[in-house]
Amino acid sequence: MSNLREELLYQHAWLEQALNDLAFAAEAADDTALRGAWSEVERGLLRHIDFEERELFPLIAPFHAAGVDALRGDHDRIRKLVADLGVRADLHTLRKDTVDALVESLRRHAEHEDRTLYHWVEEQAPEDTRRHLLSLFAKTARADLR
Repeated sequence: MSNLREELLYQHAWLEQALNDLAFAAEAADDTALRGAWSEVERGLLRHIDFEERELFPLIAPFHAAGVDALRGDHDRIRKLVADLGVRADLHTLRKDTVDALVESLRRHAEHEDRTLYHWVEEQAPEDTRRHLLSLFAKTARADLR
């Protein structure tokens, strides 16, 4: 992958596959597989959100403050949902319909980020900044997904 936007989209695709694995484990009612799948989703999703907030939001906020605030609000809602689902996974009460709701919410959020945040990064960030972010991404978030 040659640019930051592609890498971020790759991570969204990885998260979607991890969510599909989680939904399959929830449907099969396999507690061991469900806990393992949930752990992967939670770790990858929270790392992705943290990367965006730490590296991308400050870069874009001066140009698109309201948009970044809206995305930050989405992230806060996602974190609360993840915390709730984490408790459900620990209590063995996480079910497929709940996972499906998370998948749909994250899918809408990912599409929104692609249309806004990732587009803005490509538009606003100088080439050397994008290369630096790509390097950081490779060392942090994507490295965890391998």
